[in-house]
Amino acid sequence: MASFTQVLKTFMLFLIPAYLTMAAVSTPSQEDDQSWLRYWVVISLFSLMELPLDNLDFLPGYNITKLVFGMWCLLPGPLSGSNVIFQMIHPLFEKCHYQINTHMQDLYSNMAYRIFSYIFQYFKIGGESFPNIFQFIEKASSMKDYLPNISNLFGQSNEAKTDIFG
Repeated sequence: MASFTQVLKTFMLFLIPAYLTMAAVSTPSQEDDQSWLRYWVVISLFSLMELPLDNLDFLPGYNITKLVFGMWCLLPGPLSGSNVIFQMIHPLFEKCHYQINTHMQDLYSNMAYRIFSYIFQYFKIGGESFPNIFQFIEKASSMKDYLPNISNLFGQSNEAKTDIFG
């Protein structure tokens, strides 16, 4: 069961700000939206740093320090913790944005390629089983008239199907 400080932290750092963010998004002003975006960037970085630092839980005042930090980030105005810390983080982000973006794109493309490769290899084991699954679903469906033609999901030509499925 969660301790009182965990419940308080979750309530204060996530639930209340989530509600206030939704309320801010509903207004026509973009300044409050940007303020909440800064808050979420700072809190997400704080949560990442908190993973290895939670082992310091035995230190006296550690939980109170985290609570005070969260309250400082929630303060409105220019002296808000989220504004102050964001102003420190943003220049570093601007400096490294291109390199980070390039590495993330490489990571996502490699992961997507591997996932789709494994999926196609799994369904390729049975030869033409992947297209046959689509044909079976079309024939067996009682809602056939309401569903799109899913046998053409991977393209109109048979050449594309044989290229994908071997």
